[in-house]
Amino acid sequence: MKILLENFAPIHRFEFDLEKDFSIIFGKNNIGKSYAITAVYLILKNLKETKPHHSFYKNLDFLNFYKQEKKINNIGITLFFKKLVLSDFLKNLENSFKNSFFSFEHLSNKISKLPFKITIDLDGFSFEIIEEDNHLDITNIIVKNKYLQKIEIIDDSSISSFFRRMLSFWEKIQHKIQNIYFLPASRSGLYQALNAFGAIMVELSKSRSFLTKKIELPTISEPVSDYFLNLSKISNHNTALTQIVEKIETEILKGKIVFNQQTNKIAFIQDNLDFELDLAFASSMVAEIAPIVAHLKFIIDNSDNTKNSSNIIFIEEPEAHLHPEIQVKLLEIFCNMMDFNIKIVMTTHSNYMFNKLSNLILDKKVDYKRVDSQLMIPTEKGSIIDKKNMFAEEEGIEDKNFLAIAEQLYEERIRIYDKLNQE
Repeated sequence: MKILLENFAPIHRFEFDLEKDFSIIFGKNNIGKSYAITAVYLILKNLKETKPHHSFYKNLDFLNFYKQEKKINNIGITLFFKKLVLSDFLKNLENSFKNSFFSFEHLSNKISKLPFKITIDLDGFSFEIIEEDNHLDITNIIVKNKYLQKIEIIDDSSISSFFRRMLSFWEKIQHKIQNIYFLPASRSGLYQALNAFGAIMVELSKSRSFLTKKIELPTISEPVSDYFLNLSKISNHNTALTQIVEKIETEILKGKIVFNQQTNKIAFIQDNLDFELDLAFASSMVAEIAPIVAHLKFIIDNSDNTKNSSNIIFIEEPEAHLHPEIQVKLLEIFCNMMDFNIKIVMTTHSNYMFNKLSNLILDKKVDYKRVDSQLMIPTEKGSIIDKKNMFAEEEGIEDKNFLAIAEQLYEERIRIYDKLNQE
């Protein structure tokens, strides 16, 4: 399945391929990487969680069902599709976008001022989503390159074929995606702040009679809210990913991540010590990796470890606060997670993670066909994916993002040496 974003905030064009198992996005700051993966996360989440109208599934006699609905409501095929299949999805996605981006006004292309468009395609069945009058709407449905706009389909066999493809689309979504998770940038700080914020709200609620002014609560985007809710509702230990968890705890953390049921917080127990350390007092490396381990250990349900169903983890800048040696180890572990049917989608500014991934591909330890390596670059219409550079191939990934600054620093060093020699 592919998701295409066009004219989405700072983005002119961005494409996401769900068939890839490791998607890594490079690019300079303020170019739209977070916008891109946030939008994709919200789309996939709502596709997974929203079921088509129950009457659609109950009436497998699509031809008679369509004729009945059309006769009653006098609607065409596109309106029928929106009403009975996508109405709840559009409403839920609209709420998710407003919760995360705060206004549709912020989502039109910031450079060209063009309205955004989203295309979702799965095996030749696709539809396009736009914003109209502050609501999401569908403009086109495409089946095998044939546009089905607001027109009638006269041929009965075409109607039946259309509905069977529609049903197949939703069934494939449910089978392809097991669960979806989002780990934002500044994971540790967000987790600790939201934990403290919860306690503050409890105290404020106790003292509400003494408050004389209205308190405005800060707005939290939906991915961040989902992230915090997952970490605050831990219940079971996940044995399916023990091998991955033990590798991180043994080789990187030198200790264990635990969940304290009494305080409702994750904590760290260092090797050879018998007390829990609150993340606020742990090293920045431990605090930043802890939420990742907590997801693998307690949250991600990988019990249905089949080849056709995958958990998807979106993670922003996993290299934050990590020494280059730890960055390299973590990248290798991420690649190992693909063998457990976990798809990784990450943004990064790490030259070390980039080089490690390239080496793993070159060494045939990672199949380049499973990797979607993308470089976002600015254009006069907004950012796009550079199709010519930094894509994964059998020889690895060519560096077109970090090399320029490395050469610049080297040349600067040579100039300084020359200057010193002349003095």
